[in-house]
Amino acid sequence: MNNSSEVLTRQGGKYELNKAMRERMVAFSNGDVLINENYQNDIDVMCKLAFLKHVIREDGSKFIANSKEQIKYVDANIILSNYNDSQKSVFMDNASIIQKEIIDLITLAFSKNATDIHITLEAPSTYIQFRILGQLVLHNTLTYDDGNKLCTTLYESMTTTSGTSFNSRTSQDANIQGSFLPDGLSGIRVATGATQSGNYFLVLRLLPDSTNATLESLGYSKTHLKAIKIFMAIANGGITVFSGPTGSGKSTSLVACIKKVLSDAMGSINLITVEDPVEYKIQVNKSITTDVTNQNIKDNDDVVIHHSINENGVAIITKTITKEVTYAAKQIAIPSTDDVEEKRKMYQKTVIAAMRQDPDFIMIGEIRDDITANVAVTASNTGHPVLTTLHASNGHMIIDRLIEIGADRELLLSPGLINGMIAQQLIPILCPNCKQKLSDNLDKVPPELIERLQVGFKSDNGADNALDGIYIRNLSHNNCGYRDEILGAKCFKGFITREVIAEVIIPDVQYLQYMREHNLVEANNYWLDVLGGYTMMAHGLAKVKNGRVCPISLEAKLKPITIEKNLDKAMLDV
Repeated sequence: MNNSSEVLTRQGGKYELNKAMRERMVAFSNGDVLINENYQNDIDVMCKLAFLKHVIREDGSKFIANSKEQIKYVDANIILSNYNDSQKSVFMDNASIIQKEIIDLITLAFSKNATDIHITLEAPSTYIQFRILGQLVLHNTLTYDDGNKLCTTLYESMTTTSGTSFNSRTSQDANIQGSFLPDGLSGIRVATGATQSGNYFLVLRLLPDSTNATLESLGYSKTHLKAIKIFMAIANGGITVFSGPTGSGKSTSLVACIKKVLSDAMGSINLITVEDPVEYKIQVNKSITTDVTNQNIKDNDDVVIHHSINENGVAIITKTITKEVTYAAKQIAIPSTDDVEEKRKMYQKTVIAAMRQDPDFIMIGEIRDDITANVAVTASNTGHPVLTTLHASNGHMIIDRLIEIGADRELLLSPGLINGMIAQQLIPILCPNCKQKLSDNLDKVPPELIERLQVGFKSDNGADNALDGIYIRNLSHNNCGYRDEILGAKCFKGFITREVIAEVIIPDVQYLQYMREHNLVEANNYWLDVLGGYTMMAHGLAKVKNGRVCPISLEAKLKPITIEKNLDKAMLDV
């Protein structure tokens, strides 16, 4: 199939499709047609396909001469990539000066590893900030008028809601059109909000094409990883929930978990995701080496010959070939709409449809309301393992949060329905080159923090060297120039990257009984004393004690340091 020809269904093309249909199919001037595999039976797709089959070229030949050869069903990302590649240069050539400034701003922020861009209008000025390693950094200051033009242009001409007027007096949500995305970004979420005196702000969340993070690289402890692998091994239903506030890395963790499932299964499972929007492309590329015989070697195979001697002294010759294989999730995006109720219904309809598509695992991008909560419970209760995310402050609050937004309480608290609950935050990791010993810099830290550290660590092991091994950020400069070659990251304000601090709960029958009785205190004590769990604070303190996390950063992310049960276990576990 030669897809280097002109895209006829692009904007301005001979057979231009609307935004929704461009997510479902693409037609080329040579007669090839690619259809999103998730829309094989879509009525609009079938109608457009019927039209194309009846198109006759000027030479009298059919536009589609061979349906079997020319019509292919492919991954959704392949559809979108053809539009992005064919239209990006057209959009860039026609983009206005302000649009180009916005694209340059996004490109620069992404190159600096920013996760968000904040544009805040406070008359008479506009402040542009990048969020890097969790910190907001001022990038530029504009006049209020220039900032207003930038925000209005972005919302009204560069988002999927183009044509909808920008209203600075209310909250609005949108996504940047794919044609305006710099290379390396799969999407950008836009959120706006009003503040006092007619001022407002706009936040752009940058979504990279993919994440290569593994569960092992994210910062979980040994106990956490063991528990998560138990969740992933359950194949007969149950929900696994990653929770935390916005920016806590829960989506990255969820994708790493999904990729681990795909990799271990080696193509033997059907994994379907339902997302709004699709954030990362979920696929695993693996090199598979197999023994071969002369009968199954093809001309283009790269054959390696191995010579060995067996135990009887006989020479053995074996041949192997290595092939690159790709295992991918089937990712279904919820179509864009400003109608909240319509989106809720689409979410429900899409998850229910996914349950009929013979899935082995279902990933629901986020549980956000009663509909998504109950379809997740229903899917799990019918034997489909479900992985998802939720906004909840700690592990114990996950169940209460699900009930609060409308999940069926009786079903939710049934044994086996919840496999695991992970609550997490992201904490900056100290630069190994410029971090400083706390014991040598006591004058740079509030005495109350020193006292809390001494109490917290002494109470757990009775040692007098409570401050040994603890480091703080170098406060004398922002960047020391150190570069971590493995991470590909430079020192930024004394930090090099961010890692997870987490708490992981595997709810058993007794734990669920305490939750049925609304006895959160006993549930927490049972988890600590009997199940051997430890809190997010304990996990963070363990990283403080081994010199990776600054205690000031830990308190800024969570709360003042307290005495934590099972801290000794957490310290041995990191």
